Amino acid sequence: MRRLLAFWPLGILPLAVAAALVAVFGSDVDLKITQAQQDLSVLDTALHIYKSRHGDFPSEADGLVTLTGNGELLQYLTKDPWGNSYVYRHRAGTDSYFVYSLGLDHRDERGAGDDVILSSKDYRCADYGVNCPPTVGQMGAWAVLALAVASLTVGVVRTGAALSHLRWPNNRWKGP
Repeated sequence: MRRLLAFWPLGILPLAVAAALVAVFGSDVDLKITQAQQDLSVLDTALHIYKSRHGDFPSEADGLVTLTGNGELLQYLTKDPWGNSYVYRHRAGTDSYFVYSLGLDHRDERGAGDDVILSSKDYRCADYGVNCPPTVGQMGAWAVLALAVASLTVGVVRTGAALSHLRWPNNRWKGP
């Protein structure tokens, strides 16, 4: 009985190892896409506030730099996570614009290809390491995690069963 109680917590060890493996092998999402989308969201909000103050969006020739300066919304324009300036497109006489990042390849594909845009888009595994099929390492990490959870569950169940058969001295209900 003591042996059972002494060793079942070792089930936590494979669980910890599995969690570490999943953390190492399971992080495929490139956080740079998320950062670029957050920056684009800030620019989108700044453009709408600019329009409410000035009656129209900045011209494409003036660009996003119009959002900075004396009394304007932004102190400075950030670069995208790959070191490029964000691209701003606005056709004069329209009430729309398009702002995006050139992305990893630094080529202007007008929001297509690997360019990062504010709205949802499926990015390619070859470009960013997202939407990739699982690797052998990831599948192994998930298998180790499943084994660790099973081991821990068996340990808890066996300990519960062993404890339910114990008779404690002076463990009688004395009533009201």
